[in-house]
Amino acid sequence: MVDRVGVFGGAQRVVEMREMWKQAMKQAVLVALLLWLCPFAAKADVYSCTGADGKTVYQQSPCTTGAQKTVDDSNSRFEARQRQILDAQKREEEGDLKLDAEKVRGCLKLEWCKSGTYISLLRGKPRSFVNDTLGAPASVQNIGGREIEYFNVPTTDGRKRARLQISYVRSTIPDPAGVVFGPLVVETVNVY
Repeated sequence: MVDRVGVFGGAQRVVEMREMWKQAMKQAVLVALLLWLCPFAAKADVYSCTGADGKTVYQQSPCTTGAQKTVDDSNSRFEARQRQILDAQKREEEGDLKLDAEKVRGCLKLEWCKSGTYISLLRGKPRSFVNDTLGAPASVQNIGGREIEYFNVPTTDGRKRARLQISYVRSTIPDPAGVVFGPLVVETVNVY
């Protein structure tokens, strides 16, 4: 019979290598996006000129005759690019959440994860992610005004089950108008 821990210990290393590769790819994509956006950050003036015949013409150089109005659309183009980047990041994060949810569900179903795997998969995730993947907590405590949830999970660390203690913190999202508070996310995961 094959030792279960030995077989899945290699699988654990594969999961860790995938995580490192995924982080490196995220950084590469971010650098590529920033380099791609650099030319768009330059300001381009557009002039709206009214000709002798009364027609409006848009051009890059100042008007020689007639009425002139400077139209600056570089800000709106920049904002559109920012929205595109944020949308792409959101789609990527949703894809990462789905992948991590599959990993957690695999840990629960196959009972092949070490307790450290749960910590790395849950830290920084929204509370809804934790409740969707782990289900309802086994118990909840209110300590110092903070809600602490406890979950029982299978593990291969020389014991059959471990108890996860999870605390949450309110996430903040920077906004030009100020700081906006987002959903609760996992701040700490302790294993007992």
